[in-house]
Amino acid sequence: MSHDDFRSAMAYAFEPDAAVFDLVHRVAANHDVAMLTNNWQAVEETLVAGHPELARIFDCHLYFTWRLRGRKPDSVVFERALCSWDKEPGQVLFIDDSEKNIAAAANGLHTHHFTGPEALERELQSQGLI
Repeated sequence: MSHDDFRSAMAYAFEPDAAVFDLVHRVAANHDVAMLTNNWQAVEETLVAGHPELARIFDCHLYFTWRLRGRKPDSVVFERALCSWDKEPGQVLFIDDSEKNIAAAANGLHTHHFTGPEALERELQSQGLI
């Protein structure tokens, strides 16, 4: 498979959930948002190229763990992302679909275990974020 074919396939494989992306836009209207993912360099390239709306909404706050020299649920990844984002743990609501990542982040961060957009919307409302 050529590099271009690989990039195209990866971009197609990562299609943002429209309902979740709408919630991100709603939060971003009044609050800072960031994305932290365990994906590697090739995925970063394809996500940014294939989904420019991610770069627009998250601005420079797209955190790929390969750049942070670790992987979730390692605490160093959360520490480095927070430092780069210039946020204190108590200022952040961390949302993830992995219970292991939530458990690791719960040491200081507010957390929400993602199970679907409806539950996420209720959590964001209860936190006053939308």
